[in-house]
Amino acid sequence: SVLLQFMIFYSFVKIIYEKSIFSVVVALFWVLIYPFFYSQGLLITYAMFILLVIYMFLEHQGVLNSSETKKFKENAISFYMATTLISIALMVSLSIELRVVLLAGLLIVLFKGKLEEKKLLMISALSFVAFLYFGNIIAVIIEKAVSYADRGLDEGALHFYQVVQTVREAGAIPFETMANRISGSQVGLVLSLAGYILLVLRHKVFIVALPLIGVGIFSLVGGLRFTVYAVPIAAISVVYLFFFLGDLIKSKIEDKKMQTPVKYLFVTLATGAMLYPNIKHIEEYLVPTVLNKSEVQDLVKLGKIASSKDYTLTWWDYGYPIWYYSNTNTLIDGGKHTHDNYIISNLLLSASPQQVSNLSKLAVETYVDSNYSMVADTIFKDKNPETLLDALEKKSYVLPPKTRDVYLYLPYRMLHIFPTVAVFGNLDLTTGKAKRPLVFYPARAITQKKNIVTLQNGIQFDVQSGYVFSKNQKEKVKRFLVTSLDKQGNIEIKSQFYHADGGMIVLYMKSYGEFVVMDV
Repeated sequence: SVLLQFMIFYSFVKIIYEKSIFSVVVALFWVLIYPFFYSQGLLITYAMFILLVIYMFLEHQGVLNSSETKKFKENAISFYMATTLISIALMVSLSIELRVVLLAGLLIVLFKGKLEEKKLLMISALSFVAFLYFGNIIAVIIEKAVSYADRGLDEGALHFYQVVQTVREAGAIPFETMANRISGSQVGLVLSLAGYILLVLRHKVFIVALPLIGVGIFSLVGGLRFTVYAVPIAAISVVYLFFFLGDLIKSKIEDKKMQTPVKYLFVTLATGAMLYPNIKHIEEYLVPTVLNKSEVQDLVKLGKIASSKDYTLTWWDYGYPIWYYSNTNTLIDGGKHTHDNYIISNLLLSASPQQVSNLSKLAVETYVDSNYSMVADTIFKDKNPETLLDALEKKSYVLPPKTRDVYLYLPYRMLHIFPTVAVFGNLDLTTGKAKRPLVFYPARAITQKKNIVTLQNGIQFDVQSGYVFSKNQKEKVKRFLVTSLDKQGNIEIKSQFYHADGGMIVLYMKSYGEFVVMDV
């Protein structure tokens, strides 16, 4: 998403510097393929394109004091071509096939050079207005920015929980964190921003990069994931500042032989100082792989059993790995986690095997039959969600004809994010309120003194009396379950009953050495 975004930026700058048909074609290529990789990033592309058009218009009119103004007037066709063709390329409401045909046709006409400048101006103006109007671009940019900053429910006819509230990278961050992630330090960020201002003053074309800097600063509200867009521009800007300062130092040295070495020594040392905190961060940034070896082996085995048209339903964190290793489809993934999070969360929360079976099949067949529309919006349209979910618990529920198999994926490590997963499904969609308090605490035991087992999270379990203690609270345990695997891989379950009116269940997974304390 970031690499291609900067290829688009580079191609826009290339248009301004080269003012050639080839540079416009290069920009078209990157703009057309970008949505296939990260469609959400189009908003940044929209903003950069609007600045590109404004810049080219002002330069064409001679408003900007650019040494390239005369050349630009002589090559006005590149201004009109860039505006016209990129406007069409960015009209993503049109199919990619239609856009390619339109672009090919226009390129043929423009290459033949049969259109006068006035006609080219009119076509480019109409194309740009159409891009803004039909795409409702300004409103889309504002709406998207507001949605990234919002932390509430997605309130429409039904109230869905927003995923942005549960993604660590989407949480608001302090200025220090933003500065560290963009430039390595707060001083580094200030220098980078100063360098960017200097860069724009001396090379006005870099105003096109303003949305990238803006998105980086927006990370204060929008979250950590947005800082990365500002990093390359900040790097370019601060090194440009160092060269500018190096020239000032050079001009103060009388010995001409020492001028250049001193300048480059300063630039090298200053750049090294900027890199140092970033290198230290990388050295300390040790994170595990998303999946371990056994999890990968399980998904590869699934890929041998399943067909490529089958679906594997699980939480969106595992969407991409499932695609890659098992070659099956998913409802939600790292780039598509909307209202259908509710469907998956319900499947994982349900106490009814029949409901899980029916809802899984209904969701997948609806998704395919509706041309991959949002399942939750489709199946709950004009229906009460709770009424439909109750009906799905019955074996008599009439399902769409089966066209593929459906699998559920619940890896052991999902236990630790299950409380977050459960929030989405534990919601009354008509009111937006939680259906009931949820208790689900997975943890390993750290000590056992006599009959008291103490878990990592501080919860204590009295194995003899059947009580759990947490934060000065005492809860009755209804049942204590112990699960294990025998040598043949079969599950063995042992159960001990404590209190009929108990509200808690304690599960001990012996093979994993882990406890789960949960409500009944």
